[in-house]
Amino acid sequence: VKVCSYLNICPTSSILAGVIYAADQGADVMNLSLGGSFAKAGNGRFVGLVNRVFNYARSRGTTVVVSAGNDAIDLDHDGNGYKSYCSTPATICVSATGPTYRASVNGPFVNVNAPAYFTNYGRSAINVAAPGGNTGTNSNFVYAACSQTSLYVPVCQTGIYIIGAQGTSMAAPHVSGAAALLAAAGVSNPGQVRSILQNTATDLGQPGTDPFYGKGFLNVAGAVGITQ
Repeated sequence: VKVCSYLNICPTSSILAGVIYAADQGADVMNLSLGGSFAKAGNGRFVGLVNRVFNYARSRGTTVVVSAGNDAIDLDHDGNGYKSYCSTPATICVSATGPTYRASVNGPFVNVNAPAYFTNYGRSAINVAAPGGNTGTNSNFVYAACSQTSLYVPVCQTGIYIIGAQGTSMAAPHVSGAAALLAAAGVSNPGQVRSILQNTATDLGQPGTDPFYGKGFLNVAGAVGITQ
């Protein structure tokens, strides 16, 4: 569902309309690698609207995965900030991890799943963590195919359809993919999907819930294995 223009402008109205549309079409999983933040003071009705939209998607059986954001903000102590859409209770909020150093594109890697230098964090905000790239001595990216018709990513218009990037926008799709595998295995309840992803995640950082990793680092094999 396209909600952004070719100028990379993504109006909130378009995003919320897209969420409703996808839910009404029966989408099992929705990935939102976009967002921003705004002050909660004076915007209580708007916060309520946002929450109602995502609650509606959840009521329709849609699991919504969102990126935590790339501002290195402690969301536990951002009292007047509403991080869209990580602050929305009906979503799965994903932080980013990556290696702190690599000698080459194939490694060797040191501290492979370190919290990314840019990722937003917060024990009350993050559900799980996933690969999003990092920067140490060398740049570390997540590589993937990009659309040949992309109007936003310049390299995708040059005949090179592989792009490396870093951000929580790269981390969230890993979790969305895992959620899709659970949906394919018959797990249709969004609350159950989130529970499985959190309970099977590899516990990193502080024991239990960690500000950077949430319940842990995504374990796709463990999550899908529960459904076997």
